[in-house]
Amino acid sequence: MTMSRLTNQSLKSIEKEIRAGIELGNIRKDIDVSAHAAMIYSFLRGQLAFAAFDRDFDQEAAGKEFIETMRARLGLGN
Repeated sequence: MTMSRLTNQSLKSIEKEIRAGIELGNIRKDIDVSAHAAMIYSFLRGQLAFAAFDRDFDQEAAGKEFIETMRARLGLGN
């Protein structure tokens, strides 16, 4: 599988989850689904790269902050 194909499939999967959250009323309806999916996927890829090349990178702290930021941005609260 090419990276482009993997990226496209991953983005579609994240978009599907975001849309499901919108339908359930857990995520604001006015967000840009594609942009947020790309932001989430970019974070996940970046976090993997940091972890692979920097032993001091705190994956747990970065992940926690990212999740809190997404919750606030998407209207999920704390």
